[in-house]
Amino acid sequence: LLRIYTDRLSDGQKMLEELAKRAPHNQEIRVALAMAWGSRGWHNKAEKDLYWLHAGDPSNLGAQLGLFETRMALGDFREAESLLKNAVLTRPEDQSTQKAQHGWSVHNLQQLLVDSNFGQSAGGGSGLSQNGSREMVIDARLYSSPYNYDWRYFAHTQYASTTFPDAVANKTTVGGGAEYRVRDFRLTGEILNMGHIGTGFSLDGEYRINDYWAINGKGENNSSATPMRAYYDNVTANSYQIGTVFSWNESRSLNLSTNQMGFSDGNQRNVIDASWLEGWISGPVYKLHS
Repeated sequence: LLRIYTDRLSDGQKMLEELAKRAPHNQEIRVALAMAWGSRGWHNKAEKDLYWLHAGDPSNLGAQLGLFETRMALGDFREAESLLKNAVLTRPEDQSTQKAQHGWSVHNLQQLLVDSNFGQSAGGGSGLSQNGSREMVIDARLYSSPYNYDWRYFAHTQYASTTFPDAVANKTTVGGGAEYRVRDFRLTGEILNMGHIGTGFSLDGEYRINDYWAINGKGENNSSATPMRAYYDNVTANSYQIGTVFSWNESRSLNLSTNQMGFSDGNQRNVIDASWLEGWISGPVYKLHS
């Protein structure tokens, strides 16, 4: 368990699996092992074992709260709350119950997400750099508390500034939308106003097939991802993207996607992208992922 708590998940998982082989009917070991699987991203695998442990012994608080955490991770919020309410009724004084209550209260808060990017690129002396010589983007989203478990509404604003060899372009984007999330599935719709190029809308979603595979897609009309050079020249673009992710565990995944962007001036951009995430070091002090 110390290895699990200090992010040495692979070592902790192996030790718990060895213990489970030696004592297959020990509920404490099986709960700990299921939680280790969940920490590694295998939530369906963890849920299956925790479900039977809880069904066989409803008084097992570890299995009940483990099932609560697993269903929270899967996006099954109604079932998660039902499990938590029962734990609060039977064992309100237990620290594990109080920790789960805190997690549920945090989930129900509003959320503010802010991203910022700064970059510098060279135009090779031609003055044709698409991104400009200097660029800055600040993006902020404010999400509401969950509505009826599955919905969150959000306001969205973005400010972008780019310096080209021949001009300076600034863009302020404002808008909002809604996110719908249920078990294994998320869908987000948004409407944005982008100044002189008008209003655009987007729809993107993700479906988690199992513990390893997920697919995602996104479509944008008058895309907010239109390059600033095009924006400055009053050129708009529609964008379509589809992708898949294969995750071995929490520290190794492969992402494949393809994107098509069609511009109003007749140009076309087609992109195929592949990325690999690998966790090289994971421990209580240092982590290195690339």
